[in-house]
Amino acid sequence: SKAGVSIDKLLQAEKDAAERVTRARNERAAMLKTAHLDAAKEIKAYKQAREDDITKYKQEVRSGMGEYEKTLALKTAQEIRDLEAQCAVNSAAVVDMLLKAVTDVRYTE
Repeated sequence: SKAGVSIDKLLQAEKDAAERVTRARNERAAMLKTAHLDAAKEIKAYKQAREDDITKYKQEVRSGMGEYEKTLALKTAQEIRDLEAQCAVNSAAVVDMLLKAVTDVRYTE
């Protein structure tokens, strides 16, 4: 009878140990699943932040190019106006020089 009680205690202890192991495994699996989900969320947030940074950078570059193009167009227009003004000032002198060169005939034998 004493042996029967000891065997019952051993069986109960074995059952308790098996339950503890099962609970520990289930808790470990749940923690791993939670950690995996948390890591996936962090990765997704990081990826989204990088994509937002890239989009912002592209917009800044595009807007910077637009400003550059505007500045270049204004500078080009100013240079054209300067050249036209120089032509207007010097055109009379150039016409006079051309007429003088054409009408100045030197006869040499």
